[in-house]
Amino acid sequence: MYDAFGSGSPRERVLRRRARHDEAQKFSPSFGVHKGLIPDPNWPPTQFPEDNVAMQRRFRRVRCELVLHAEGLRRKVTGDLSQGGAMVVLPHPLAIDLVTIEVNGKLAEARILSSTPVGPLFAHHAQFIDETAGSAVWKELIFR
Repeated sequence: MYDAFGSGSPRERVLRRRARHDEAQKFSPSFGVHKGLIPDPNWPPTQFPEDNVAMQRRFRRVRCELVLHAEGLRRKVTGDLSQGGAMVVLPHPLAIDLVTIEVNGKLAEARILSSTPVGPLFAHHAQFIDETAGSAVWKELIFR
């Protein structure tokens, strides 16, 4: 058995470990990253999706097809629906602020918050005006 605190212990050998060259002992990895000698593994920082981080969302989004009543037209569009609102993709920007979203006969009015170009299409982000009507549309989608 060996002496745990003596000079022959494995712990002591780890503490007295030496590099092959004295220059390597004086070199700090953080100094090397700071001076550009070692690439920083944390750079560039991670890129988050454009539509925000999913964990920070208040309501879960579900990709679906829905009917959009806007500008006097009734269109079947694809998008994301949540309990708080919807995101619909159209080939052109909307000129109005209020739209009606329909899922299986349930209707809810929504206010367009923003429109962003996505390639040749436009994504319109809308929030339900009445939360109970929005919840009814959401439940129709989930529980149908």
